[in-house]
Amino acid sequence: MKLVNQELYYNHEKNLILLTEPKKLSYFEELVKIRNFLEDNLINFPVNRCSETARIIKNLVGLEEIAGYYIIKTGLILSHSWNYDKKNNFYVDLTHDQFGKFDYKIGIFPLNTNRLKPDDEETYKQKNYVYHYLPLILNDLAKITQ
Repeated sequence: MKLVNQELYYNHEKNLILLTEPKKLSYFEELVKIRNFLEDNLINFPVNRCSETARIIKNLVGLEEIAGYYIIKTGLILSHSWNYDKKNNFYVDLTHDQFGKFDYKIGIFPLNTNRLKPDDEETYKQKNYVYHYLPLILNDLAKITQ
């Protein structure tokens, strides 16, 4: 499985943007290390781990937390959290593969994707939720991402 998708999707077709060199993102290697650490240390990652993963990415990489809904091709709508890169104007999602089989682990999606739908109320709740165990994970992750 690749770490990042090379083709971004919208309307569930491969026809929007090519991200041909994801390693040019200044934080790409950090995302890889974080994803690998979470896979190795959290049971059943990425299933039901989107909220704390979005907070971890915010704290270690600086990308904004977003919450809302993930829309599966069948039309099923599920609660979800991910991150927003303001500088590059796209979404970064380290847990999107909990919703199905993908060829990539780190999802980079355009803002007009049909998969991710932000919701202001859900984002507010996400940003204000307190994860009591998160400092322990952040401490361990800080050692490997610096």
